[in-house]
Amino acid sequence: EEGVDVRVMYDGMCETSSLPPDYWKLLEKKGIKSKAFSPIKPIVSSHYNYRDHRKILVIDGKVAFNGGVNLADEYINRIERFGHWKDTAVMLKGPAAKSFLLMFLQIGASATLSTTLAALLFLPCILKSFLRTWVRRVGHFRDMLLLVEGLICVTLFILAGTFSQGIWCVFCALMLTSFLVAWHELTARMYYERMLYPRQQKFYTNLKITSAQLAVILTYGVLIIMVGNLEVFFRQIRHSWAMGCYMTAGVFMFFTVLHILTLPTPQIGNQVRRHSMGASVMAEVHVIERIREQPNWWKYVLCIFLMLLPQSLMFFTRVHYLFDKTANGGLGCTIQEIGFAQGTVGVIAFTLGLTIGRSLMRWIPAQKLFWPLTLVLGLSPAVYLFMTIETPTDLGALCVATFHAQLLFGLGICICRIPLAMISGERYRNCANLLSVPLIATCMLLPLMASGWLVSWLGYHQFFLLNTLTAPICWLLIKVVRR
Repeated sequence: EEGVDVRVMYDGMCETSSLPPDYWKLLEKKGIKSKAFSPIKPIVSSHYNYRDHRKILVIDGKVAFNGGVNLADEYINRIERFGHWKDTAVMLKGPAAKSFLLMFLQIGASATLSTTLAALLFLPCILKSFLRTWVRRVGHFRDMLLLVEGLICVTLFILAGTFSQGIWCVFCALMLTSFLVAWHELTARMYYERMLYPRQQKFYTNLKITSAQLAVILTYGVLIIMVGNLEVFFRQIRHSWAMGCYMTAGVFMFFTVLHILTLPTPQIGNQVRRHSMGASVMAEVHVIERIREQPNWWKYVLCIFLMLLPQSLMFFTRVHYLFDKTANGGLGCTIQEIGFAQGTVGVIAFTLGLTIGRSLMRWIPAQKLFWPLTLVLGLSPAVYLFMTIETPTDLGALCVATFHAQLLFGLGICICRIPLAMISGERYRNCANLLSVPLIATCMLLPLMASGWLVSWLGYHQFFLLNTLTAPICWLLIKVVRR
């Protein structure tokens, strides 16, 4: 009523005895934001062992109380239940109180929201094909390429400034950046098609794949490690991520200037034709209609969805599992450990798997590889299920586990090229990253968004168990569909 932001967190076990199941609704009517820690669900789970018995009160991030004080009449001696009761607590003021505030906010972070927003960042990748004809008709690929690179630099600086503004500002900046990156990928592909002969394109395809994976290692691995080290220095994670964005923008600006000085102008003139954005969308709609005219097109799409379903469910949740607190069932890894194990070792393993898979498909008939690689693609969740049973004791064991999981992912995803080629022909023959193909991203979108909700409902052990059991079910369905 006075405009004070009040937030309450209580243990979910209370809903089975002392509190009604809709207690959060009662608080919401009074303007109080609330969340039940590890709420009880009608399913058997070892996750219920993780309870929160801490009593913390934080006021304005400046004053904090911690101790054994319980909120009940018998503990303030209004009624006598255990005899005369005396509770003890301590009061902290100043910077020490902020650690309690951070602890409270971290526990209340929503896996559902984070995975949903991260999945929505795939939308520009899904929709970029609708801009393909427009980009091709506009021409001037070198000028457009440099323009988009300059805009990406600007959006990275904007992104750095949004970390202090809240999650929705960060999401909007990331969505804009994702859209520009998809636009850049389209323009770059058309520029090199204009500049290179087919034989040169074949050589540069392998170079493009290597460079793309190296860039992922530098951003997903090295950059995250640097952000973790900056957090130790600045003692503030948002400021650390902002500095990471500034550094990325600086590197991107360097390459933009380098491209301005070195990229040659195509010798073939730009034959610009008037073409509206709406006409480009309709051209892609006609492509989709031609695909739908193919016999059994839906079987190929369903096969891709079933192949990728186990991986899609764990695509974001594996990082949540590594980062989440041990009290929530996670491993409680630091940002540096995640950057090294998942972003560096994992990406190297994924690249190695892609390389092996592409080599196998070059020398062995695709039909003979279909089932072996399909089985391999569904095995990664079993690695994370094993980690929930036998927790890695050090960084080395964690790296070994992520290496095997990502190696299986990279090796198995190559088999998706078979149904993809049946639908799209040779359109994505030289694609460096299958995850950037609109159809692949579309098949992954819904499982990506649902994964955070499933983790919140089941807990990590039950989630990875369900994910592991999903793989053989998908294999059976693929066998039925292929008939």
